[in-house]
Parts: sequence; C-alpha cells; structure tokens
Amino acid sequence: MKENLKANNSLSGTNSYNGIDLIKLICSFLVCVVHVPPFAESFSAGDEINFWLQNCLARIAVPFFFTASGFLFFRKGGLYNTEPDRLKGYCFKLLRLAGLWYIILLTTKTVHLWYFGAVITAVIILYLLTKKKIKLKYIIFIAAVLYCIGLLGDAYYGVFEHLKAFTPIKLLSLLYENIVGGTRNGVFFGFLFVLLGALFAHKKIKLNKFIAAAGLIVSFAMLFAELYILRKYIGIQKYNIYISLVPLEFFLFYIAMNLKLKDSIFYKRIRAIGVLMFCMHLAFNRYVRYAIKALNYIAGIDLSAFHFIIVILVTAAASVVVVRLSEKEKFSWLRYMYS
Repeated sequence: MKENLKANNSLSGTNSYNGIDLIKLICSFLVCVVHVPPFAESFSAGDEINFWLQNCLARIAVPFFFTASGFLFFRKGGLYNTEPDRLKGYCFKLLRLAGLWYIILLTTKTVHLWYFGAVITAVIILYLLTKKKIKLKYIIFIAAVLYCIGLLGDAYYGVFEHLKAFTPIKLLSLLYENIVGGTRNGVFFGFLFVLLGALFAHKKIKLNKFIAAAGLIVSFAMLFAELYILRKYIGIQKYNIYISLVPLEFFLFYIAMNLKLKDSIFYKRIRAIGVLMFCMHLAFNRYVRYAIKALNYIAGIDLSAFHFIIVILVTAAASVVVVRLSEKEKFSWLRYMYS
C-alpha cells in the first residue's frame, strides 16, 4: 500500500499505474467497511448484509495491498536484482509511517496497523529467497505451502481442529497461537500476494480483457460460495484467508494494472488519501460514536443509523484536507502522514 507513495516535493508527475491507485482507494474504503458496520442494527436485514460485506466483499482489500506492494517494490531492478539499499529504504519508510500512526492513534484502536509489519516481513522473505538465487518455481511452492498453513489457522480453522487430535500438532498450535496470535501475517498470508505482485513485475502477463473480466466475476462467485460453505458446514472463526482470494487478486490486479487512465494529479492525491483513510478511520469511528451519543443525550437526536456514512465522510474530508495542505510548502511536513 505504501511503496508508491514517494516522498517527493509535490504530488505532480506521471504515473503509468493510475488504475492501481484507483483500486487501492476503493480497497481503503473496504477496510473501513471491515471495521465499521455499514448498516445499523435497527435495519432488519442489517446484520446479514453486514456479515457478507465485512467478511466477504471487503476481504479483497488487504490482499490487493500486498499484491500492489510486491509489484511496486520489485518492478525496479527486477525480482532477482533488487539492491539492498532499496530494501532498507523501503522498510525504513514503512516503519516510520507505522510508528507515526501508532503515536497518533495512541488512545484509539491500532489493530489495522498490523499490515505494515506484515508487508515488511513478506518483502524481506522474498528478497532473501531471490538473493539466495532460489528458483522461482520453488519460491512459488514455498509460498503455496505457507498459505495453506495460513488457511488452517484462519478461515479453515474448523478443519484444523480435527488435526489437533494429534498431540504434537496441538502443542505446536497452542505454542504458535499464544506467541504470534494467528496466521494473519506476512509469512502465512502476505507472502503469497507479495510474490504475486512481484511476478506481475517480473513477467509479461497478457490476457484477453474478456477472459480477465470473466475470471474476476467467477472468482468473486467462488469467494461467496467458499464463505457460504465454510459458514454452514465447517464452522469459521476468522475471516481473512480464503482459497478463492488467490485467483481473485490475480484477475483484479491484472485489470487494475491495465486500466488506461489519463495521467492527472487526481491519482496522486487519491493515492495519499487512500493511505490516510486506512490509517485514520478507526480514530474517527470512535469520535463519531461519542458525538452521536452526546447529541442524542443533549438534543434527543439519534443519528446512529447514519454512523457509517458520517465516519466515511469525516475521514475522507480530513484526508483531503491533509493532502491539500501538504502541497503547500508551509505544511509540507504533513506528507509524513502518508509517505
């Protein structure tokens, strides 16, 4: 998510991947959906709609961020020729950004900031494997095995429960979960998608646009079907890692990368706005909740049904203000909030 936010002196310039920036903004909005239920409890079908929006549709966001990060990092220098200084600079910028937001959000939730550490981990693993000159087919195999383990620790935890009948596996599971907390990280989740993005940078992939669109539609259908089966027949506790996300992200990223959008400062701005929305939305969610409760208590006006809309509007407005101010020399330091 962060790689293509270059810390330069302006948001102007050219960018061949405006489609990626556009989809990343949409994905930032979807991350907000994951954490803030769009429909109020008073709406009769609200809980069920929220379930599918939050645990199915919106789950395409983070894998897309991983894929974009892998593509944008490895497109310069190539998969097997990336310079160590580039890795150091990339990790430093992400750590600086994450550290800043941990400080800013000190009194609010920071659960979403796990992403920064995960993408650093995934990029470092791939970088080290390529520096060891491990063949690409073996790297793909390693990524697939790690992802399968990630599935068992996440959406397919119900399947893994049966494997715990074997004492050694149960002990290893308890040890890992108590230390790390799950498989939603850069090793078992992010690595495969970072590799996918790197493959887009490493190889020329050409698809018929109708095949790409059909592949995306079928993959979405597979995602809904997969969650339905897991929910009804297997049991599901976590909603992050699905099998169908792999083909879905492949087709989605291919379409995003090949969208022909005319260069404009608009795309430079939405790139930054997306990062800010991702980082700020939980803080505004908390403050909006307090404001709605206070208004209801003082004036008897209940705006709880509009909670999600207010959070999105306030977060988007604040993000735009930060970006526009950062373009002025006097407030250029605000760029550190998104780059």
